[in-house]
Amino acid sequence: MNNSTSSSSLPSSPSVASSGFLSDREVKKIEKIMARAAAADEKELDSALDDVKKAEKALSKSSKDAERAQKLVTKTKERELAAQKEFNKALGKLTNAKEKERKAQEALAAKEAHHAETDRTARQAQADLGDCQRAMEANVKDRETRLAEIRAQCGVSVTPVI
Repeated sequence: MNNSTSSSSLPSSPSVASSGFLSDREVKKIEKIMARAAAADEKELDSALDDVKKAEKALSKSSKDAERAQKLVTKTKERELAAQKEFNKALGKLTNAKEKERKAQEALAAKEAHHAETDRTARQAQADLGDCQRAMEANVKDRETRLAEIRAQCGVSVTPVI
């Protein structure tokens, strides 16, 4: 509080000391000075009360802002945790999908290898069949030729069998 209007502005009391009484004029002057001091004190008190109200209002606003910020932090953390959970879930699905793909690739490679082996076996069997048929045809011709030679040596005529 500012005490600019203090008792030092009061008239000195030589007249009080000399006569023991104050004149009406001096009393009114003192009353006026004291009234001004009281008004200044009142004004200063009102100003201080206004400052306190403003500070309390600012504190309340600051408190509410801090609560809102804390709620936002909490919500953000919850969202982050939910996003992390979804990410982990998606990562698990991706890992499972990659494992299934790897197994499918292995199965495909095995089936392709089996198909290639089966194809090779079938081609070999066809080649063997061709060789067997040619050998059989050669044997049939050879038997017919020998049989014809034997008949010719023995003089047997050939009668076709129908």
